[in-house]
This record gives sequence, C-alpha cells and structure tokens, in this order.
Amino acid sequence: MVIYFSYIQNTHNLFSFTKRIIEFKHFQTLLVSMNLFIVYAHGTFSFFLRLLDWISLMDHNNALSDSDRSSKFCIYACHSDSPTPFIKDGYVCDEKLPPNSLELHGRINIWEYLFEPIVEYDHTKEVTNFKWIENFPYNPINHLLEPEFKDLQVPDIHVKLFDTTTPYYWNTPDLYKHPQFNMLRQYYNQLIQKYIKPKNTLLNKVEKLFEKKKAEHRWLGIHLRIPKHHYIEMDDNEIENYYNLVVQSIIPLINELNVHRVFVATESLEFIEKLQLVCGKDNVLFHEMPRLRGNHDWDKRSEKNYRITYLEECVNAYLDVYTLAKCDVNIGACSNMFTSALFINPNNEFRIIPCLERHAGA
Repeated sequence: MVIYFSYIQNTHNLFSFTKRIIEFKHFQTLLVSMNLFIVYAHGTFSFFLRLLDWISLMDHNNALSDSDRSSKFCIYACHSDSPTPFIKDGYVCDEKLPPNSLELHGRINIWEYLFEPIVEYDHTKEVTNFKWIENFPYNPINHLLEPEFKDLQVPDIHVKLFDTTTPYYWNTPDLYKHPQFNMLRQYYNQLIQKYIKPKNTLLNKVEKLFEKKKAEHRWLGIHLRIPKHHYIEMDDNEIENYYNLVVQSIIPLINELNVHRVFVATESLEFIEKLQLVCGKDNVLFHEMPRLRGNHDWDKRSEKNYRITYLEECVNAYLDVYTLAKCDVNIGACSNMFTSALFINPNNEFRIIPCLERHAGA
C-alpha cells in the first residue's frame, strides 16, 4: 500500500491530516480478522450475559461479522458440556472450530443446543487468528482487558452503569435500582433480538405452559435461588426459617400485584411447597425438573430426586428464564437468571424480594 503525502501549508491542515491518519489506523485495527471463542463451562445465564457484553462491544463498533467475511471479528459461543473453569478441559481447538456432535466427537456445545449459533459456520473448516476468551471485556483501569481490542470504543451504557467498587456490575443488587437500568434492558434486548435466537423446540415447551393463560389474567413469575447463590451460608436445619422469611416477604407483593397465577423458577422443593400453601396448589405452576431440599444445587446433582446431567441442568435453567420472561410481572433477587429474564422481556414489571434486596447473587 502506498500513501501519497502532499505539502501541508498550515497547522490547521496539519491537525486535520493527523486526525485522518489516526482514524485510518483505527480503521486498519478493526479490519484485522479475528475469530473469538467465548468460553464458559458453568452457569448458562452467566455465560449469556458474558456473551451479550462481547456482542455489545463489537456491535457498538460495527465490528461484528459473519464467518464468511475476512475482516473484523467473528464470535463463536462455546458453552462446554463439562462444568469446568479450565479451557483445556472444556474444548480443544486445533485450528478447527469446536466439536459439536455427540455421534462424532462425544461432545456437544451447550450454547448451540439451546440457541442458534451467533454466526453460521462449518464445524470442519480450519480457522486462523483465533483467540480463546474467558474474561469480561471491560474494567475500570484500562477499559478493555485484552490489548487486541484497545482501540474499540466501550458503549456509554457500560460506563454509566459500571461500579468501580466491584469487579463487575452484574452481581450487585444496586444494578436493579440504577437510574439507567431500564435503558440497559432496552439496549440489551435489541442485541438479543438481533443476535441471539433460541431453539424453537425448547421454546415450544414454554409456550405449552401458557396455553392455560387467559387473556385477561396476569401471571406472576417468581425466581428464587437457594441461599448459597446469594452468598448466605447456613446449615440445612436453618433452611426452614430462610424460606419462611422469603414467603412472608413476598405475600404483600402478591396481594399488591393482583395476579391470577404464579409461575415459580427455583431449585428448592421447600419454596414451592410453601407457596402452594399460600396461593393454592392449582395456582402455582412450575416446570417438572429435579429439585433439592437444603442449601444445595449444582454440587449435589446426584442427590436430586432423580439423576440429571449437566446439559439437563442448563436446559432447565433455560426453560425457567424464558418462562419468567413471558410473565406479566417478575419478583426475584440479584441473579444472572433474573437479570437475563428482564433483558429478554424489557417491558414487564419487576420487584425485588424485600428480604433479599441487599443480597448479591450468582
């Protein structure tokens, strides 16, 4: 490439020329082709939010491309079917896209079981200039964690919401009270509509539950995680008091909201049973899935009322979140699942469970 330099007559032209050169270098940076493998192997909706952040960053810079283009960035979502934090134990990428076939590889990409790929691609094709990504893209010190992305501009909504007292803002209860939160819901919903397509086979299960809903009825969705997910440590013999406190905290909200049915998204058998006593068994709906008593969930998978795989755990979380999103109003506490439901449907009402409004959550 040859750049022809003309004679610069004054400092104004010098400034203008320098500005154009800087802009050209920025443009060159964005034209570098890179395949980004966004990796996670724990919670489905922790990964959902992580992926949304990367999509937000790339979309804001008009830098997100499909797999057939040689420029900008391609994002591949890789949610390992093995619940491990280590990339080497999740997927091995040997210049090919991650394996995604139980028949051929004995492995499956859970993201692509639940959602369509972010970009269409051939699993057998070779890729170059790829990078495995684990970290969030933004922090308060250098704005971007990875030097390859230092020239990209962070969306204003991230800057406004970022709390410098915490590593990231998803897991803080202050998020829901932030004056920009409703704007964030609308912003991320636009990205979800554009890039994240749920599989219809699973959405049909959600729709089936709503066949019982009459047009004039208001449905309440309640999401509650076990105490451990709100960083509350307690013995199993203390769990009864915890759920009694939560139910008593919710009853005034149920009365205020004037709802006809209650959908419950939870792993807790105790919570469902207590809500049935308050609302009536026929008025409390939930997806059939394995649940536990006590302060246990993922770590006690084999002790549930029937055995379950990690993939099934992720499917159950998906069904709960997408069902919450279809309810007219949601009640919950700080959680990746609760936040994701509020992004998937940015228009429904929500309340925070009063006794948990200061608790963080995973």
